[in-house]
Amino acid sequence: RDTYPPPAPTRVDALSEPNLVRLLWDPVDAADLAGYLVDRAEGGGAPVRLTPAPVVDPFFNDRTVRVGVRYRYTVRSVDRAGNESSPSPPVIAEPF
Repeated sequence: RDTYPPPAPTRVDALSEPNLVRLLWDPVDAADLAGYLVDRAEGGGAPVRLTPAPVVDPFFNDRTVRVGVRYRYTVRSVDRAGNESSPSPPVIAEPF
């Protein structure tokens, strides 16, 4: 039984745009990688999972943002056994 998580994404960038935040990260090298999970926190609040299922590409567009609100994002990698990595370093974005 696989109980070892894949490594966490190390470099995540958040690009603020009008009514959108684009997240990009370096792909994780793991043979059994299923994808990535994206969490977002508003201000100092608790993180909420934006991706109920793993996304397979190393990017995500958050279109549910509100202009002028500061968001904090982290990304986790997940393997096919469901093991989640620790979160990436957080990134901050404020759409305009």
